This record gives sequence, structure tokens and C-alpha cells, in this order.
Amino acid sequence: AVWSALAATLMISGIICFYLEETRLMKKADNYFVSVITYIHASFIVFTGHLDLLPTSRPGQLISFSLSFFALLMLSAYTANLCSFLVVQKSAFKLNIESVSDVVRLRKTMCIYGSNSAAQVAVQTTYTDAKLVEQPNDLETILGLQNNDCDYAIIGKSGWSELERTEKTNGKCNLARVGRTFKNFEAGFATKSDAGTLCTSLVRDVINSIIYEM
Repeated sequence: AVWSALAATLMISGIICFYLEETRLMKKADNYFVSVITYIHASFIVFTGHLDLLPTSRPGQLISFSLSFFALLMLSAYTANLCSFLVVQKSAFKLNIESVSDVVRLRKTMCIYGSNSAAQVAVQTTYTDAKLVEQPNDLETILGLQNNDCDYAIIGKSGWSELERTEKTNGKCNLARVGRTFKNFEAGFATKSDAGTLCTSLVRDVINSIIYEM
């Protein structure tokens, strides 16, 4: 309806301008049909931002100015509405996730390495109402996210650094890390503690010292 009204407005404006220029000024047109089509064409060209309608009479100039101003307003409104529509449509599917609390607040599900892992215990202790989907390992955590078993996934940094580059887990490159680090966990090499007979504690302490200096 809007486009039909716009086309009718431009067509009527062209006819009026033809009447004011050719008839009112008593100019003799060789072919009235061709002249009318020419003025209507010029009025439509105005809507593209190019003014080809240049009447010589005062009323015709007033029509030309009004039509140009009308085209300016319509083009500005159309451009603004189009930009607004594209921005809203794009942002409608984008959630601002900065932390695990945002996921919990939005009532979204999270895949996580289960079996009472450190990450699972930390999340459940901090957010008792978190919706967790337990997985047997880091690989299944990412695959569960890809299979839409959950909305987000919680995984360790080292595991993600490995799995984000594999064809099986991120072949379409549609996964990315979002938000801040939830919790830092201390880790190291497992060494059996010894009372001093085999100097095992010394080995553990030396490894810890080297890791801390890295």
C-alpha cells in the first residue's frame, strides 16, 4: 500500500507539472502522450536523488521543490528504518554473555564434564540453580554443544585450546570462547609422596618450582 501510494504521488506530480508547464503557459506540445510520460519519468527520477524536473513557471517550480523535499524525506526515512531493522534483527540473536552468571540468569543449559569433576563442583556450589548437562569428558562436552544438547559449554582452557582446532569438534568454525574465566584451578604432575627413602618429595618440589618459574 505504501509503495502504491508513493508511485501514485509521483505520477500525479508529473501530470500536474506537465499541466502547469505545457497547458498553463500555452506551450504547444507535439505529442501530449509523450510529453506526459516525459514529466512522469522525470518525477520518478527525482526520487533517486537526481533532479531532472526543471520547470520555468512559478507554480511548476513550487511543485518541483515540493517533490524534491518529499523525496528527501522519504529516502531518509526509508534508509533509517532499513538500518534499524537490520540492527534489531542481527542483535535479536546475539546475547551478551560475559560470565557463567549470565548463562544462569538467562536460564540457559550448559554442557560440562561431569562425574563430580572440579569444574562441575565449582559451578554447582556457586550456582545451585544452574542447568547442567553432564558429559563423560571434554570431547563429549563440545560434541554435546554441537548437537544442541545444551546452549553453552564449560570446559578447561587447555581442553578448549586443543578441541577448537579439530575437524570433529569445530569443523564449521561456529564455536568460540565467550565471557571471562570462571575459576582458576591449580594443577601439576602427580607424584607419589615419600617419607624420604626414595626422595620422591624432592622430585615433586623441584617440578613445582620449575612450573612456577615458567
